[in-house]
Amino acid sequence: MSTEDVVSESNVDDRLARLFPDRETSVDSAPSAFAAPPVTIEPVAPAAAAPPPPAPSREPLIYADVADGADLLGAGEATRPLAELALAGDAGTPFLIGFVGPSGSGASFALRRWVDNVEALAAAAGQTAGSPFVSKIVVASIDGAAISGDPVCAIASAAFVALERDRDGVNYAALADEAANAGANPLRAAAAAAERHDDLVRRLESERAARDDVEAKRARLTDALLYETPGSRVDAFIRANRNGIESALRRFDLADGDATLNFRHLVREFDDAGPASRVSVALRAIWGYRGQIAWLAVAVILFALAFAVGEARSPRTGDGLRSLAAFLAPVADWLSAHQGWLLAASKALSVLAALALLLVLWRALSFAGLLFRGQRLLGYDLRERRRDLEASAARLNQRVAALDAQTEAAARHAEAATKRAGGAKRSERAPGPAFADGPEAPRQAARAFFVELGRLMSGGATGIATPQRIVFAFDNLEALPTGEAAHLLEAAHALLGPGCVGAAACDPAGFARLDGPEAARRRLEKLFPIAFNVASLAPADSGRFVARLIGSNASGRPVKLVDAGPSPIAQALTPSDTALLAAMAPLAGGTPRAVKRFLNACRAARTSGAPRSAVALMLATRLGGDREAVTAMRQALAGPGLILPDPVGPPALLLALQAARGANDGTLSLDDARAAWATAERYSLPD
Repeated sequence: MSTEDVVSESNVDDRLARLFPDRETSVDSAPSAFAAPPVTIEPVAPAAAAPPPPAPSREPLIYADVADGADLLGAGEATRPLAELALAGDAGTPFLIGFVGPSGSGASFALRRWVDNVEALAAAAGQTAGSPFVSKIVVASIDGAAISGDPVCAIASAAFVALERDRDGVNYAALADEAANAGANPLRAAAAAAERHDDLVRRLESERAARDDVEAKRARLTDALLYETPGSRVDAFIRANRNGIESALRRFDLADGDATLNFRHLVREFDDAGPASRVSVALRAIWGYRGQIAWLAVAVILFALAFAVGEARSPRTGDGLRSLAAFLAPVADWLSAHQGWLLAASKALSVLAALALLLVLWRALSFAGLLFRGQRLLGYDLRERRRDLEASAARLNQRVAALDAQTEAAARHAEAATKRAGGAKRSERAPGPAFADGPEAPRQAARAFFVELGRLMSGGATGIATPQRIVFAFDNLEALPTGEAAHLLEAAHALLGPGCVGAAACDPAGFARLDGPEAARRRLEKLFPIAFNVASLAPADSGRFVARLIGSNASGRPVKLVDAGPSPIAQALTPSDTALLAAMAPLAGGTPRAVKRFLNACRAARTSGAPRSAVALMLATRLGGDREAVTAMRQALAGPGLILPDPVGPPALLLALQAARGANDGTLSLDDARAAWATAERYSLPD
C-alpha cells in the first residue's frame, strides 16, 4: 500500500469518527495516546504465489511484406542523417533523395522511416531553442499506384492537399489558394469564385433558417407538446383519462367548452408556476372554485346546526326559554324530554359536516393530483425534447459558424479573383473561349502553381503563412510502367522549387532496362543529388536476418526521443575540411554535378564513425565513376595487413589517398578504410 493510500484511509476514518462518535475504532486506526502499547504478533507471511509463467510468444504463420513492420535492419537510425539534411535550415533546396535498391530490398520501408524521422525531427525542432533544423513542415505523400494521367497534375494535387491539411492545428490553405490562382484563367477563376461564394451564402442562409426554426421550437416547446404533438406522454395521459378529467373539471365548474383543452391550459399554467405556487394552487383547490364553495357552505351550515342542537340540550337553554315567556315553557319541557334525540341529531349533523369537508378535501386532492401528474409527464417530455433540440441547435450552430467562416473566406477569395481579372468592368466579359481549357491547361496551371509556390516560399508572401519546408515522398513506383515512373521523377525534379525536398524509393534495374546501364546511371545521378543504397542495410548473412525476424518482438514504430540540437550535419566546414575536399574533387568527377553529389554525400556521412578523411576518399572513389579506381581500391581493401596499402590505380586515386593520409596523421588503417568504404556504399548508387 502506498503512502497516499494510507493517508486516504486515515482521512476517511477521521471523517467517520466525527460523523458517528459512537463508531468503534477501526483495527487499522491509530491507538489513543493514553492507551497501553499494543502487543503485536506478526503473523507468518504466507508464501507468495508464484506468478503464472508468461505465455509463450507465437510467431506469425505468414510474414506480411508491409512497410510498417519492425525495423530489424536499423533503417530508422540509418536514415536519420538524411532527415537532418532535409530539414537543415541552411540546406539549399530543392533536391531529391533516392532510396535505391533492388525490388524487395526495403526501399519503401527505408522511405517510410525517413518520413517518420523528418516528422519527429520537425516536432522536436519546434520545442528546441536555437535548433539548426526547421519545424514548420508539410509532408505530401504520392503513391505511384494512385497516379492516373499527367504526373505534373498529380504532384501539384498532392502538394495542394498537403497544404490544406491541418498539422497540429495549422494549415496553409491560404498559401495553396494563392499559388493555385497563378496559372488559372483570371476571368474563369473570378466566375468560379463568385459562384462558390453564392453557393456558400445559400447554404448559410438555409442552415440559419433551420437553426432559427429549432430555436423557435425551443421557445414554444411547452405549447407544442401540449397542443401540437400527438403521442407525447402528456397527450396520451389526457386521452386515456378523458372521462375522469371531464368529471373532475365538471365538479369544479371548469367544463365549459372542451374539457381536455381546458385541462391542457391548466397544466401549462401549473408548469409555468414555481414549486411554491404549485403548492398554493393545490391549497386553493380546496376553496377557490365554485363547486368547492357550495360544499364548504354545506359543511359550515351542518356544523352550525350541530352546534345549535347541542346547545338546545343544555339546561340553560330550557331555563332561558321559560324566563323569556310562559308560552315557551312547553318547548323547554319538550327539549328536556327528548335529550337522546337531540344528542343523536347533533352527532349526525357533525358527521355530515365532516363528510362534507372530507369530500371537499378529496375533490381538491384528486384535482391537484391530476395537475401534478400532467405536469410531471409534461416535464418528462420537455426534458427529452429539449435535449434533442439542444443537440440539434449545437450541431446547427457549428455548421453555421463553419459556413460563416467559409463564406467570409470565399468573399475575400472572390474579391481577390475579381481584382486579378481586372476589376468589375472586365469581369463582366465572358470567361473566354473553350479552347483555353484544353488538355494542356491543367498541366500549365500545375507548373504555374509550383512557380508561384516557390516565389511565395522564397519571401514573396505578404500576410500569408508559409511553411519552411514541403517534403514529398514518392513511393510504390513499381506500380507504374518504368517509363511512367521515370517521367514522374523527371516531373518532380523539374517542378520542385525553393523550400521543397523530395525522396523516392525506386529500383535502378528498371531504369537500366529502359535506358541501358550507363544512361540509367547518368539519369539517376541527375535526379538524385543524394542517394541512399538500401542494399547496404542488408546483413551479409541471411541466416542472421532470419534469426532476427523470428525472434523479434519489436514494435513497428517505437517511440523514441529526438534531439534537435546542434548536429555534425549542420556544422560548418573548417578550412582543413575544405582543403581535403578540394584535394578529393579531381577523383570525384570532372563535372559540377559530380562535385556537388560528392559534397552532398560527404555532408550526409559526417555522422559516420569512420575518419572523415577516409570517408571522403571512399566517396570520391565510388562517386567518381572511374571503374579502374574502384577496382584498385577494392583490391587494396581486400589485402592483408593493418595499414591500407597504395592501390595500383590512376594518379588521381593516389593523390587523393595521400591527401587523406595527411589529414589523418599520415596513415590510414585498413579497418578504418573498410568502415569508410561501407559508408561510401551507403551513399552511392549500387554497382
